[in-house]
Amino acid sequence: MKKLIAAASLVTLSTALAHAQNIEITPNASAPSALGDAKLFSGHVVVDSLFPANEFTHGTGGHVTFAPGARTAWHTHPAGQMLIVTSGKGWVQQEGSAKREISPGDVVWIPVGV
Repeated sequence: MKKLIAAASLVTLSTALAHAQNIEITPNASAPSALGDAKLFSGHVVVDSLFPANEFTHGTGGHVTFAPGARTAWHTHPAGQMLIVTSGKGWVQQEGSAKREISPGDVVWIPVGV
């Protein structure tokens, strides 16, 4: 049994090596912070880009910090949006529904068109 597991691991590893590229590290705070666009946000909002889209992952990632009372304008995302709350508390709301509180550790999926 152990030999079979080792053989399977080697096949997986060799397949991964065949497609391997170089690991990329983006140092923390290497991209400049930007103030949130007044067309998209109200109040003081800072946007830090974490990663761009590439040929394999078409989504982007960012860390957005909201000052107390700041918010986004009503909007949608063509591929939906994933929110990961890292600190503080806030609210998320679907148009026409009640607002819902979000806290650190919460993960919020917002479907396409919502």
